[in-house]
Amino acid sequence: MTSFIMFLHILGALLLVGGMLFFTLIAAPYLRSLEDKRETARHFQAMGKRFKTVGLVAWGMLLVTGPINLHLRGFELDSAFWASGYGKALMIKLILVALVIASSVIHDFVIGPRSRSNPKLSNVAKIVGRSNLVLTLIVVYLAVTLKFGGI
Repeated sequence: MTSFIMFLHILGALLLVGGMLFFTLIAAPYLRSLEDKRETARHFQAMGKRFKTVGLVAWGMLLVTGPINLHLRGFELDSAFWASGYGKALMIKLILVALVIASSVIHDFVIGPRSRSNPKLSNVAKIVGRSNLVLTLIVVYLAVTLKFGGI
């Protein structure tokens, strides 16, 4: 059971991070190369809506399986745990996850929809999206450090 829950957690991370990397490194540069900017915007919106659904499912998987993983591994979330290298890495990871979730909500439901008619907001949306990717990669790094006892 523990390995299956961990598998689901990693699958959620793969969906989220893989999608973010694909969108940032492949889809966005290609779409920006299109000559018809209205067509570019239409494709960005369609892909963004589709990825938003995948992202929500991935976040759901991560938020459900994360606490289950801790429980199945027998961790007691007491002061000694949070003072350990593992607890410190987990705390930083959870803070960054909260930042990414908050930033994603603002990006997906506020800035993104408004950026369709405002080029300045379009640049802000791009910066927020890339920042989320960087923070998410740091979260992945912290997850790896957990495997080796934390920081």
